[in-house]
This record gives sequence, structure tokens and C-alpha cells, in this order.
Amino acid sequence: MQRRDGRMPNALRPVRITTDTYGYAEGSALIEMGDTK
Repeated sequence: MQRRDGRMPNALRPVRITTDTYGYAEGSALIEMGDTK
């Protein structure tokens, strides 16, 4: 059985990590998993 986005049930969403998202907050990061932020 596949999900609506074509992934199999045991497949993970793509992960993207962007560091220094906010210049005034040291160590800030944005973590995205698929369309979730």
C-alpha cells in the first residue's frame, strides 16, 4: 500500500535542515520533513 505522495509505509519523508535562519538568535535552525516545517 502506498501513501498519496507515492511513499511506501516504511519510507521516510525527505529531511532538510537550514542553519542560522535568524541572525539575532544564535544556533537557530529550520527543520523540514516533507511539507512540514
